[in-house]
Amino acid sequence: MLTIKNRRLGECLAIFFLALGIAGLATGCKPAGARALLTGKKLLEQGKAEAAVEQFRYAATLLATNAPVWNYLGLAQHAAGHANDAAAYQKALALNPNLVEAHFNFGCLLLEQGNPAAAKNELTTYALSRPKDVNGWLKLGAAQWRVHDAANAERCYAEALRLNQQIPEAWNALGLVQLQRSRAADAAKDFAAALRCQPDYAPALLNLAVVQHQHLNNRPLALQKYREYAALKSAPNQDAVAAIIRALDAELNPPSAVAVVAVAKPAPVAKPVVTNPTAPVARPVTKPAVSSVPPVVAVVVPKANPVVEPVAVASTEPKKVWPDVTPLPSTETAKPNAVAAAPKVIVPPPAPAPKPIARYAYRSPAKPKPGNRAESETALEQGLLNQQRRQLPEALAAFELAVKADPAYFKAHYNLAWTAYALKDWPTSLEAYELALALDPDSASARYNFALALKQAGYPLDAVNELARLLAKKPDDVAGQLLTANLYAQQLGGPSLARPHYLRVLELEPQHPQATQIRYWLTENP
Repeated sequence: MLTIKNRRLGECLAIFFLALGIAGLATGCKPAGARALLTGKKLLEQGKAEAAVEQFRYAATLLATNAPVWNYLGLAQHAAGHANDAAAYQKALALNPNLVEAHFNFGCLLLEQGNPAAAKNELTTYALSRPKDVNGWLKLGAAQWRVHDAANAERCYAEALRLNQQIPEAWNALGLVQLQRSRAADAAKDFAAALRCQPDYAPALLNLAVVQHQHLNNRPLALQKYREYAALKSAPNQDAVAAIIRALDAELNPPSAVAVVAVAKPAPVAKPVVTNPTAPVARPVTKPAVSSVPPVVAVVVPKANPVVEPVAVASTEPKKVWPDVTPLPSTETAKPNAVAAAPKVIVPPPAPAPKPIARYAYRSPAKPKPGNRAESETALEQGLLNQQRRQLPEALAAFELAVKADPAYFKAHYNLAWTAYALKDWPTSLEAYELALALDPDSASARYNFALALKQAGYPLDAVNELARLLAKKPDDVAGQLLTANLYAQQLGGPSLARPHYLRVLELEPQHPQATQIRYWLTENP
């Protein structure tokens, strides 16, 4: 919830109203615009953002040429969740381009809307104008990081830390930048620095565990950090982290050997695969059951504090930051091969460094506003007809018209995404699935197909992330369990992470068409 900092706030408002030429403020004889502004401020401090919006709107009608009033209106709308409404900030900047606080607030809004390039321009203006404000550098660093400008993001976070060394969010974000620049050891140092500032800071604790596990191959330390993270009862992803802890513990502390009965090894078979999505319809699910999903966590960069007019500064509680990495599955260390003719031991050359896994740049669109539903339905019907005739380019064009006519029509976005997938137009398919999920986040079909499109487009980690969200709500989704297992087994090199999902498929559907292949795989990957 947005709040107003008390730092000389009364003095600031007094100066502000005198600048408006409003007499009698100190005596209580306030004109209507001043009263509305003060009332709105108090409501905003109390967390009553919607009521504050109405007061600031009224003040803006009476003080229409005053930029700070419009900035306050934008701030209240922002706090009330009107994430698409940027008009107030734009009006403030049109009236006074030098109102740097409005630049900051507008930049924060653009960043939330998934437009980091535009946000970077607004936040640069603020950071250069207020170079001693840590929040400006934190937020600008977030924008730079999201446009993949790691060098400038690093400079921004370093400047924030120069101003204040005790910000765990800044150290954690700097660690993520180092990881983006393939500096795993430096990233681990930064995560450790965050923990020195705040030993129970969950994001840095989990990030440090992941880096030690996946990048530095220090499994004992990774296990220790995973356990410390799991001890934080309020931290998310507890089930997934617990699964990683069990796997690492079993690897580092294997049970005593037992007698094993040898069995004939079955003939090699193809690994299980998942077919393309069927027609865009909802898939039935059965009753929920417990499922273990590995932690694939999306990065959230530090959220700095929105500000209002000079001196009067509004803030939000910083959001927690999670790693953009997935724990690497455990692998056995290759043993040297002894040569019979000589006591010399030949050690195999080290394996080449793994190629970086591409990540999808989420647009994270807001829920679109409704349009002309009747016109959209007409275009949708034509698209479905073309789809049935396998005239996919024509169907795609019709669905694009349907989306344009009514951006809030879920079926239009869903069918556009499905058709683009069939045409292997991955950017169009992914964007349309994101919009469909913005309209209906609980659609299992849209979530599954989005994951499948991410897989086909070359973003396996993001596909696993979407499947984790699906299975968290619908653990009995057989297709989701199978696709998750396939991704770990075939693209992410994680048989230990794939195994529980293959077992879940057999538990849910023992006669699954790929049950035989799955059982062979389980035999070969105990």
